[in-house]
Order: sequence, then structure tokens, then C-alpha cells
Amino acid sequence: MRVRGTWLAAVGLVAALALPARAAPDEPEMPRIQRRIPDHPPSVFDGCRSQDLVRIRQMITRAIQRGAPTYNSGDFRGCYAIYERAARQIEQVLPAACAGPARALADGRQTAATRSTDAERAWAMRDAFDGLLRALSRYGRGR
Repeated sequence: MRVRGTWLAAVGLVAALALPARAAPDEPEMPRIQRRIPDHPPSVFDGCRSQDLVRIRQMITRAIQRGAPTYNSGDFRGCYAIYERAARQIEQVLPAACAGPARALADGRQTAATRSTDAERAWAMRDAFDGLLRALSRYGRGR
């Protein structure tokens, strides 16, 4: 009897692994999104001071830390609002000489506004953030 029970459990496990993964009943269905992360040259940071770069990274990181769980809970509009508000705040606190990142974020907000769903708008903003974070990583290595 024990062998048969073990065998049935193994068959059930294999069958469960073969089925496509589905969200649990209490988890929201996540839309498929095509990422379009901008590839900024190091010159995007021309005119920025080191403290501007630190501030950009901190503010983007904070926005993602708040926005990602909001998105994952199914509140796509709330995530977009967090990201859009953070982008505007970053644009406002940067000095005029640090225009590249502000322009990149404004472009991201403009792109997001053309998207048809809140999920797509949230991801457009996340792409703008990720583009700047990647450029910051490369910029730091190239200095």
C-alpha cells in the first residue's frame, strides 16, 4: 500500500509540474508587457554634480520600492501614479545644469501618457527609471 501511495504522489507531482503556472485565486492576473528601456549615453549626465547623481538614484530606487509592490498587488494605476509623481519630483529638484536626466524622465512621462492601459503606463515609467539607472551604473564605471 505504501508503494502505491508514493507512486500516486509522484504522478500527482509530475502532473502538477506539467501544467502551466496560473495565478493563485487571490493574485491579480499580470498583463504581458513589452519593455522598451532607453539606452542613454554617458553625456546624459553632463552638467550634473555627484550629489545630483546620488539623489537621482535614491529617488528612483525609493519610487521602485513603493511602486513595484503596488503593481504586484494589482493596483496598476497606483503604481503609475507613484512613478509619475516621483519623476516629476526628480525633475523639479535637479538644477538646470543637470538637464539630461530631467529630459529623460519627461520623455518617459510623455511616452507613458500615450499608452492605453495603466499597466503599460506604469511600465513605461519603469523603463524610464531603469534606463537612467543603467546609465548611472555605466557612468560610474567609466569615470
